[in-house]
Amino acid sequence: MQVKALYSYPLKSAAGISYQEVSVNPMGLPNDRHWMIANPEGKFLTGRQFPEMVLIQVTIASGGLHLSAPNMSDLIVSLEQLTTTSAAHVWGQDFTARSGCAKANEWLSHFLNTPAQLMYIGELTTRFRDGSTPLSFADGYPILLAGQSSLDELNQKLESPVDMRQFRPNIVIDGAPAFEEDFWTLIQIGEVELAVKKYCERCVFTTVNPDTGEKSPDNEPLTTLSGFRNIPEKGICFGQNLEVVKSGTIRVGDEVTILDWAF
Repeated sequence: MQVKALYSYPLKSAAGISYQEVSVNPMGLPNDRHWMIANPEGKFLTGRQFPEMVLIQVTIASGGLHLSAPNMSDLIVSLEQLTTTSAAHVWGQDFTARSGCAKANEWLSHFLNTPAQLMYIGELTTRFRDGSTPLSFADGYPILLAGQSSLDELNQKLESPVDMRQFRPNIVIDGAPAFEEDFWTLIQIGEVELAVKKYCERCVFTTVNPDTGEKSPDNEPLTTLSGFRNIPEKGICFGQNLEVVKSGTIRVGDEVTILDWAF
């Protein structure tokens, strides 16, 4: 059982970046959800409401972010342009983040056709889970893990297979039985230890094609997933949320060791 793929999503809901090797800390993978698009009041906007957000391509520029999107001029945003401390809101949590880049706000508002602003949180986050786990703009946990065999089982039930990118994991594991990750509580990858904390409940964002930015007309794969992964009191689930117990480096191909199980 080994790591098949590693992904970071610097801008929440935008396209991800794949890695062969990453340094993992309590906030997760490098730059993961360190930027987000919000409305003028600081409430997060995502691909649930604006599926075209997946078409925004992101690269990490020196001291900032490089954005590109269909029919838009490329834009580089430096951290020095995000100097305003502003209220931010993600899934019931209120905290502060940095904003204030008028060019970025205009670029995003034009692309999404709605008033929007770019926000940055970075390593000096003001957002925490249970008072101790540092969080970026991620939905609720630093890392999302998914199993390749779990996707394979889902795709066997679908008329048109879907890509793992529609589930936006940080770590993809290969070589484990389908959905065995449901029963892990502590794993080790290289020098990194990770606690498995919670099923990941899935939403309409999984129906967005990452190449076209369009939602599936028949609500797939969510419809099929609901038929066999609607877990009582947890919802329609695919993947597991993790917290970092011990920081370090993870590489594609690293062996995954199960240190503790849920039974």
